[in-house]
Amino acid sequence: MSGIKLDHVHENFFVDAFDLRRLTISNNNIHDIFELPFTLEYLDLSDNPIDIIAGEDFADLSALKELKLNNLNIKEIPDFAFASLHSLTSLELERNMKLNNFSFMAFGQEVLEDADDFTLEKLSLRGSRLTTLDKRLEVPFGQLIRLDLQGNYWNCDCHLIWLKQFQMQPEDSVHLRCYTPKILVNAKIMDLDRKYFTCSAENRRTGVVIAVICLCVMLTAVAIWVFMFLPSNIPKFTFLTSMYAPAGGYAGLPVIYNNNL
Repeated sequence: MSGIKLDHVHENFFVDAFDLRRLTISNNNIHDIFELPFTLEYLDLSDNPIDIIAGEDFADLSALKELKLNNLNIKEIPDFAFASLHSLTSLELERNMKLNNFSFMAFGQEVLEDADDFTLEKLSLRGSRLTTLDKRLEVPFGQLIRLDLQGNYWNCDCHLIWLKQFQMQPEDSVHLRCYTPKILVNAKIMDLDRKYFTCSAENRRTGVVIAVICLCVMLTAVAIWVFMFLPSNIPKFTFLTSMYAPAGGYAGLPVIYNNNL
């Protein structure tokens, strides 16, 4: 059913398809995901103007092993989008040029802490518009055999540094590059030193620390100068305290009362 200009699938169209294991309905004009046979093990909905996906779309596909959702109009992968796909081993989300948000809850909440039952082995987000990924995905992502994140608009800051812990295959990382900040544009993420993955807030904190250190050094230098170069007949402590005492001329100004008022 690929490339036949199909724009709609009638409700219950697959109601009697008890033995259907594979369904390719790509390169059509379908806007909404229809009711799918629960027996599916392979599903390809690529190259359709689908703009929204939700967990309800795949809720009954407990046997699904391979899912392809390439070149759609989706802007985000929402919470629990794939949480019900307990047999899924391969997921393709390639060339989704409007996709800029991948929820850390896309596979559900349980896998964020314990991925023992996480069956996914291959994930591709290649060629989309993602700029970052939540660090809370590191547990399920750590179970993957292959992860392809190439061709996105990655912002290489402190929020993305966690990706460097994964051992990606060369063919999955050669085009995994920074898009921003400008100073790191086109740098290979897996080859880039961790020190370059910084955030502006961290830079501000670093500036404050440097300023405090400089102030301490300056005060120490003043104290050393006082104790080394001040004439010995002037008490050091008296000199230091007098630096912060009010000047004598202003310490006790006389008060003149005008009795004529």
